[in-house]
Amino acid sequence: MKSIPIKTGNTELNKIIELILGSRLIGFEIPKNQSLSCTWSLRLFFENCCDVLCCSSDVASCGDRSWQEYGYLKLDITDENLLGSRDKYNFREITPVAFTKISKLVNNEDDVVAECGLIMTTEKEQQVVISTAPAPGAVTIKAEFYDGEYDPEIPFEDLNELPM
Repeated sequence: MKSIPIKTGNTELNKIIELILGSRLIGFEIPKNQSLSCTWSLRLFFENCCDVLCCSSDVASCGDRSWQEYGYLKLDITDENLLGSRDKYNFREITPVAFTKISKLVNNEDDVVAECGLIMTTEKEQQVVISTAPAPGAVTIKAEFYDGEYDPEIPFEDLNELPM
């Protein structure tokens, strides 16, 4: 069985969980001319915090069928002051939301386990879902603050949800 975990760059997964559960989400930023249906860069901003959670995805080839690719989520924390030029991004403020639970979405097929999504849940069971999109490197988002299309690489009902 081949495992493709969420890639966290230079940040430990525990620090990412701590950020999400320890502060309220107040906004996001994506490149201009992109939408939350398919974006190559999602940046999440939190209240009273200069840490930004950067979300994207990647693909890995696995098994004897090297042509078969599996998408996995990439998460990393960056200091807001180190983001560089932000003139190519649109920022959108949202009503602050606090999360009480985090789960990962797992694609389990062909002896491959790929961690391809993240579900952040509030006390009132509202969710923000970030998962891999069909375009390599992209993510798609499902959230109350976004009424556009949610277009995941793997249908939501075909994924397993595992608590973190």
